Amino acid sequence: PQSLVFSVAAIITEELFFRGFLLHRCGLVMQAYTFAMAHLSIGDPLSLVHSALLWPHYFLLGLGFGVIAENTGFHVSAIAHAAYNAVALTYTLPLELGAWYALLGFDAAAVLAVSAYYLSLGK
Repeated sequence: PQSLVFSVAAIITEELFFRGFLLHRCGLVMQAYTFAMAHLSIGDPLSLVHSALLWPHYFLLGLGFGVIAENTGFHVSAIAHAAYNAVALTYTLPLELGAWYALLGFDAAAVLAVSAYYLSLGK
């Protein structure tokens, strides 16, 4: 229950700040960069290493949520963020090389998809 409350609060505050405020003032890339930086855990060395390895993943999530917000609205990016958090609450990425490669492969596909989308718009 506590994780669920925290997840909902994070969705609301993060979407309001990153997609509602920063996206329109700083642009897509800077908003995604700031989103990723905000997800670094600096409490202890192990958490810092783990979150630093996930930094590219959070950057790409920020890009994806930003593209969604720009093209369909804030409410749709909030729903996408909620779906992501629901999955993240039920699944923890193991500290195994194969899992990291799979995540990086998924992230590379996401970068290609976002890039292709922007190229098709002529941006």
